[in-house]
Amino acid sequence: MRRSLAALWRTVTTQARLVLALLPCLLVLSPSGAEASTAAGWGGNFHGQLGLGYTSNLQLAPASAVGLTGVKELASGDGFGIALLSDGTVRTWGGDTYGELGIGSHETSAVPVNPGLTNVTAVSAAGGHAMALLAGGTVMVWGADIYGELGNGTSGKGSEKCGCNSLVPIPVPGISTAIAIHAGGPTDFALLRNGTLLAWGANHQGQIGDGTTEEKTVPTPVMHLSNVVAIAGAGNAVETGHALALLSNGTVMAWGSNAYGQLGAPSAPEITTEPVPVPGLVNVVQLAAGAYQSVARMGDGTVKAWGSDFGGAVGREKCGRFIVIACSRVPLLVGVKHATNISAGYGFSDAVSEGRAFDWGHNVYGQLGTGTIADSVTPVEVKGLAAVTSLAAGQHQNMAIVEAPPTPPAVEVVPGKGSLTMIWRAPELGNPWALGWRPVTRPISRWLNRVGNVPAAARSYTISGLQSGVRYQIYVQSKGFAPKVAAGVPL
Repeated sequence: MRRSLAALWRTVTTQARLVLALLPCLLVLSPSGAEASTAAGWGGNFHGQLGLGYTSNLQLAPASAVGLTGVKELASGDGFGIALLSDGTVRTWGGDTYGELGIGSHETSAVPVNPGLTNVTAVSAAGGHAMALLAGGTVMVWGADIYGELGNGTSGKGSEKCGCNSLVPIPVPGISTAIAIHAGGPTDFALLRNGTLLAWGANHQGQIGDGTTEEKTVPTPVMHLSNVVAIAGAGNAVETGHALALLSNGTVMAWGSNAYGQLGAPSAPEITTEPVPVPGLVNVVQLAAGAYQSVARMGDGTVKAWGSDFGGAVGREKCGRFIVIACSRVPLLVGVKHATNISAGYGFSDAVSEGRAFDWGHNVYGQLGTGTIADSVTPVEVKGLAAVTSLAAGQHQNMAIVEAPPTPPAVEVVPGKGSLTMIWRAPELGNPWALGWRPVTRPISRWLNRVGNVPAAARSYTISGLQSGVRYQIYVQSKGFAPKVAAGVPL
């Protein structure tokens, strides 16, 4: 009997340690100084998806998002971002083509805006839609419904102009006991209190895991899964789509597209419609998924990756990183130690180690944060960041929760009475500056107002004679300083 009790005690304590290790997977929270936690972004910023207050082609180094404090969790979609704050409210920013910002319009915003949600405990985003988990266990969604992402029985059946997208958060019917959520491209997942999974949306690669490849417009049980503690997934509307589930014993189940080895199960079919185990993968504490790759953080702080090395996302030398092919169909170690958080995007992957951020893979938009656009097949440290707690990789951009703010945004707009002052930060370039401004109208007007030959030493310019209450866009540029567009409203 003593031997049985001892064995039971060892099992209980092992499970308890595992659950404690897995807590960061369920909700990435910043530690004690939550109110001091801010957000930083780098990479593509075409739609203002970094929340910096301006749009620009590339942001090669991290800069602070505007007005975000007390950040608990971040998520990045295709051209937009979302943050969960310590008071249970949400902020969104970036593109708003499908209603991604949840504010009832299609108004793109380069600064964070409030969609009005409260009592939120987790957020997620992918493609053109976003999700929020409420404290009571219900799930809210908004944005694109092209493949049934809203889970309410409607779908555009692949059409972006379906009229079924939602500009404001709406509840997913039938879910009341969710404890975690994940937007995996055009497919959504909800982890229930009983350890099972629901999924809905696109299913062209079997990523819903119900044994079919038919689109599901309402929450559908994932087959043969129990004791799930975390979920990851990614994909697009055409050729990819896979999901990973972390079980309470530290093992992993995978399903969906296996064309590039994303499932880590070499014998699994190219399209796997039911969950299969990832052989040999144990002691996992966090999962992340990109379009063509999968990443796992292990209990000992190491990181493993598998799938396609497109861009260098798996972190392997000479593995076809310029084309999408299978690099490894089994998990391989990546050169990161002491990892405390991971994330994955389109052709690139991230890890936090000892408060520093490391990225590797595709970098054409500067999403590695190295100050260049050169890819890297090995992890490189993101410049100018310290006290990092978590990362949120998106389509072409990256964001981080940080306790120590990085450099301020490159430009900002200060409103005055009938005026706007554009302020920019840049090294001495020796070249004059050019600015332009226009009212924000629909359709958008041309840059009718321009001024050139602003002295090279200038770092601000005040535009007077503007109409109070009207929103204006302003750009500033110079040789060596790419155009940056910000907006403001005169008092």
